[in-house]
Amino acid sequence: MHLLRLNPSADKNSLTLFLFDTYLSNWFTDVRDARYGFLAVAERYQNHGCDFYIASYYHFSYLVGREYEMAREIMQQRLSS
Repeated sequence: MHLLRLNPSADKNSLTLFLFDTYLSNWFTDVRDARYGFLAVAERYQNHGCDFYIASYYHFSYLVGREYEMAREIMQQRLSS
């Protein structure tokens, strides 16, 4: 799992993450597959002495722009090794 971008909210109570997952290598066999990523939204949990984020939304997303270029680099490295 590769973090491509992390956007915290102004109050730091939620995060938006753009992710690229190469774990299932049989799903991603061509550098063009780098366009497939994931979007996650995580909410901050602060109770009982705990302070962490938990994903409230996780979904398939097409990567574009800078995130797509980063994912292509990751994919090229994975395919060449």
